[in-house]
Amino acid sequence: MQCMHVGVIMDGNRRWAKAQGKASPDGHKAGVLALRKLIKASIERGIDFLTVYAFSSENWKRSKTELDFLFTLLKESAQKELNNLKDQGVRVKFIGDLSVFKNTKMGEALEQLELETEMNTKLNLNVALNYGSFAELKHSAEAILNDLDLDQIINLNEDVFSQYLYTSESPQIDLVIRTGGKQRLSNFMLWQASQAQLYFTDMYWPDFNEEIFDQALSTSGLKEVCIR
Repeated sequence: MQCMHVGVIMDGNRRWAKAQGKASPDGHKAGVLALRKLIKASIERGIDFLTVYAFSSENWKRSKTELDFLFTLLKESAQKELNNLKDQGVRVKFIGDLSVFKNTKMGEALEQLELETEMNTKLNLNVALNYGSFAELKHSAEAILNDLDLDQIINLNEDVFSQYLYTSESPQIDLVIRTGGKQRLSNFMLWQASQAQLYFTDMYWPDFNEEIFDQALSTSGLKEVCIR
């Protein structure tokens, strides 16, 4: 049985750290633990597709020190979580403009994680990395112009267009959850979430828990769809 697709904008790591009297890196580390909880909760609730916003194409504006820490944390997390994700049956796919990570240690770690989990079927986890919806749509349009003739482009429909998106193997998003108090999508999955329910919470991402997840599912009217 195919179930719902949940998208999550994991916002508030740095503000959580500030509120705790800690440094930003501590917030990002706590955010990794929260993602681990989300993955477990998604599996338990029978969700088939989960897409998380890990790094926006606009996040390059941050300081080099923070960026270096984030990428090191991502590389280490990919390596440390590999066996756990395999045991849980999670298939991981990184989506976005990944060309900037090619031939780097981090890129190699991400590729290995994808390769070693590609046969898993319990949960499809898309990690949006260096991602922005406009860039994705531009990339898709360029690929369509390259692949299709004029008649095919004139008769293009949504199903065909969707096959050129980074999420071509995933259904449309049913529910978007955003933590951190901001009520906007911030260039996240604008095509895929065009018909999605939206749930916003003031809770910072590191404080994510099953209770708020269930509340989001219940509020959207989708909770009972996924319980198996």
